[in-house]
Amino acid sequence: MFWAFWIMLTCFILNCNSLQKQDKWKKVWNLTCNNGAELITFQETYLTSKLEKSFGLFAQAFDIFYSHGMSQSAGILVAVKRNLGFTVLKTQNIQGYALCLDFNSQSEGFRVIAIYAPPDRHQCQSFFDTIATWILPGQTYILGDFNSVTDPVDRVSGKLDVTSSLLYDLLTSNELLEPPSRRTFTYQHPSAANRKSRINRIYIPLGTSDHILPIHSGANVLITCQ
Repeated sequence: MFWAFWIMLTCFILNCNSLQKQDKWKKVWNLTCNNGAELITFQETYLTSKLEKSFGLFAQAFDIFYSHGMSQSAGILVAVKRNLGFTVLKTQNIQGYALCLDFNSQSEGFRVIAIYAPPDRHQCQSFFDTIATWILPGQTYILGDFNSVTDPVDRVSGKLDVTSSLLYDLLTSNELLEPPSRRTFTYQHPSAANRKSRINRIYIPLGTSDHILPIHSGANVLITCQ
């Protein structure tokens, strides 16, 4: 079995609802560094090429990979701490919604796909079809904001929809599963307290769950892989 995450690697998944202001960057820096994050995926950054200077402290300590969205929607950013022993290469991109990175060393390699699934259900079929073409069997980890759930327990309403089926098909056909986790909601609608769901997650290759230790904190998802 190919064990890609035998190294210690702490991943942080954060839907940040805009990284355009420096005070937000500072808050995120304090939050992630206090938890020893080494790989951080940001969703809904709202960053454009004109705002890249806002990377600030992260650009000093992390290698930055991004797929910009628009000033009021989407955007993916992945920060990888330097000196982890891997070379990292950006290989695929869906503008503002997905980023594919390959991690390689002399002895091992794996692929990370960071996603912000489109909230528009009509875009999800083509989106997940494209993601499926990026998956390397046994070597791919998908993490981020899926804007969907596959289990009724992960949504207060208990309702599933067409995106649930699309995501479920992607996972089962590629033998990806969610590691054992403490189920806490990661999203709450700002104006409706009863609209909660657990849409920030990580999916890993079948057979690697014994090496994943999840830690959940509010709207953030911390994954320690060892």
